Amino acid sequence: MLIVGCLAASLLVTTQVSAIPITRLEPSATTVSTGSAFSVDVYADGITDVHFLWGPDELLAFGFDILMPPTGINFTGATVGSAFHDDSSALSLTQVAGSAFPGVSGDNILLARLDFEASLSGIFTLGITSDPSDPNEGLITFLSPFPTGIETYMTVNVEGAGSTGTVPEPSTPLLMALGGLGLVRHRLPRTARGQRNTQ
Repeated sequence: MLIVGCLAASLLVTTQVSAIPITRLEPSATTVSTGSAFSVDVYADGITDVHFLWGPDELLAFGFDILMPPTGINFTGATVGSAFHDDSSALSLTQVAGSAFPGVSGDNILLARLDFEASLSGIFTLGITSDPSDPNEGLITFLSPFPTGIETYMTVNVEGAGSTGTVPEPSTPLLMALGGLGLVRHRLPRTARGQRNTQ
């Protein structure tokens, strides 16, 4: 009887996790001009497990911090996805956070939209990350006893305002040939004039 009770208890707390929730970043543009605004949507995928006893997994909460260069890109704000309550102001150590009761399941779950402004030209890396020692950060799901860590990056190319791209430089041999043709043409009319006067 004791063995049956232990087996039943282990079945109640065992989760059969097969999908690992992940995050992805989808920018409004990967190339922007200096002075322009752009946004990055943060999505969660893989909230798809179903426990035989507890039912489908649900994303109950999330929290992350934004990684960006010290200059060149300015963070202007975040809007938490409509399926979540914005908890960002309640968590002083977490930049963007949200919670949902009941939770949200599936793929393509919009966590937040991050807004930025480009101030310098160059190629910059943006990202989001969670602190494993902070219980309010990561993807917090119903079937997982611990938050799933977040670490996702992307690059943004910022061009100068009004940039038209690089202008190709003509090759040196082509320039030399054009210069030689110009000298030959300039020399021919003098020679032809001199021959006409002698006849």
